[in-house]
Amino acid sequence: MEMQKWKLLHVVGYAQYIVRESVIQIRWPTDDEIEKAKHPFYRWIILTLIILFVIAIDHYLYSFLYKVVTSSKTIKETEETAQLQVLGEGVVAEFLHRMLNINRTIEVDHVNNEHCLSLPTRPDFSERVKWLLIPLTISLIMQVLFSFVIKRIIINYFLPFMYPLRDRVRLIYFYNKILFLRTTSRTEARSKIRFSATRWKINANKTDRSWLSPRSWFKLKVLDRIFRTGQCIMCETYMKPVKLKYCLDCPATFCKFCVEETGGDCYACMAEDGIVNTEYTMPTIVESLSAIRRNCEENFQDHVQKAYQVI
Repeated sequence: MEMQKWKLLHVVGYAQYIVRESVIQIRWPTDDEIEKAKHPFYRWIILTLIILFVIAIDHYLYSFLYKVVTSSKTIKETEETAQLQVLGEGVVAEFLHRMLNINRTIEVDHVNNEHCLSLPTRPDFSERVKWLLIPLTISLIMQVLFSFVIKRIIINYFLPFMYPLRDRVRLIYFYNKILFLRTTSRTEARSKIRFSATRWKINANKTDRSWLSPRSWFKLKVLDRIFRTGQCIMCETYMKPVKLKYCLDCPATFCKFCVEETGGDCYACMAEDGIVNTEYTMPTIVESLSAIRRNCEENFQDHVQKAYQVI
């Protein structure tokens, strides 16, 4: 009896869990889902404007061709008479008179060019509704208004079957997938930083004094305080320049998370010093110490040369 009650409670609890999950899935869209639906909505508006433009062009071409065809239609009416009279006497004259004395009448009172002209086909409204209006409505409903519902259904009912059934294996597989994507994106970002460091060396002597230059008063005092003009060169996240970390030796800017990942060192400076390259994307302890020792020796030699020059 107790076993049956436990099974009944288990079934009731599972049913309540399903109802609770269903209620959660039917709730209104969150702010993130609304933000993700903006881009499809903009694309839908652009597609609608393009379709309206094509319909207007189609209607204009039909009106233009109809006017051209109707104005090119011509009708000509004319009437001409011809009379032949034979005068004379004799056998030949009598023969010609009898031969030509036949009344033949051919009447062509008008000539037109309707057989050369064909009227353009009027655009069918039902075809527009079938191939344009209905697909646009379905696209608005499925891709914009209820896109979050479709994503929830895929995540909750279809996505679990795409992974192994066991939770541990599924989590490990999912973590490895995320880690692989993160590693790939970080590798691409580091290659961009190394390219940017090389370009900074080339453009080091160039100065830009325009009012939109990076060091202009208008950008520093107005644009940087209103818009997110700063960007982390590693994760490429736009944010206000106040929240970024700046390198004192180069124009590189990083967010706090990327600075923690690189151990507090500037990745662009490490790329310039040769600590990191296409083969070694992350510095090791030995390479870091050797690079620091090499930089110290170069700085010491520079100071010695300057001292000799002063002497």
